[in-house]
Amino acid sequence: MFCLLKQSGGCILGVEVDGDIVATCTINICANLSWSGRSYAMIENVIVEKTYRHQGIGKALLQAAKQYAQDKNCYKVALLTGTTEQAAVAFYQSVGFEASKIGFQI
Repeated sequence: MFCLLKQSGGCILGVEVDGDIVATCTINICANLSWSGRSYAMIENVIVEKTYRHQGIGKALLQAAKQYAQDKNCYKVALLTGTTEQAAVAFYQSVGFEASKIGFQI
């Protein structure tokens, strides 16, 4: 696991196998006034190349993202996805995320 790009407290994490980047996710650390000023983390753009799925790479990637947020003293880690594909939803739940909020965007 390594940080491909670091900016404003967040980064894009990547997984490399045999010199190829096979998985990435973006983790943003967001400033916050509540929770005694503790930041929170947002994970987006979780991508694992199809031929590398179901091998634990995605879980390792998200565990690293959660650890990154913990190291930054975030009080929560949120993950957004645009998919309703049941396999993807089950994957996120298997890593400990739960569908507990309603999201809005423009």
